[in-house]
Amino acid sequence: MVLAGPHPRALIDPVPPEALRAEVRRTMELVLSLDLQPMHLVAWQAFWVGLFCRMLHTLATGAVSSKKASMAWAQGALDPAWRGLIARAAAVRKGDTAQSGAPVDPAEAEATRAFARYAADYAAYMARGARRD
Repeated sequence: MVLAGPHPRALIDPVPPEALRAEVRRTMELVLSLDLQPMHLVAWQAFWVGLFCRMLHTLATGAVSSKKASMAWAQGALDPAWRGLIARAAAVRKGDTAQSGAPVDPAEAEATRAFARYAADYAAYMARGARRD
């Protein structure tokens, strides 16, 4: 809702889908080079899963969506083997320090890193022209 002045769309040029995809690919490479650090808390582990779901969704659609929408998309679009990991990450509630502030289970941390590697492979597959919307 515009209260005063021009509509924000008149001030900011739209970002083309290919520019979004290029930035996502750069971000994915950077995050992978950092080995998804930090990941000592459940909140970080859930953040990484959500981030990779969002990046894959942007690569697939050329649009930026919410974490919730991207994780829902990922549940249906990605290999079913990742559904449990994604569901557990989606269930982490921001601000629930008893849950999100707990130390991450080492098995969940390793599964998250495996998911990130899968996401990179999936992104490479999409880049070869096999996009799924």
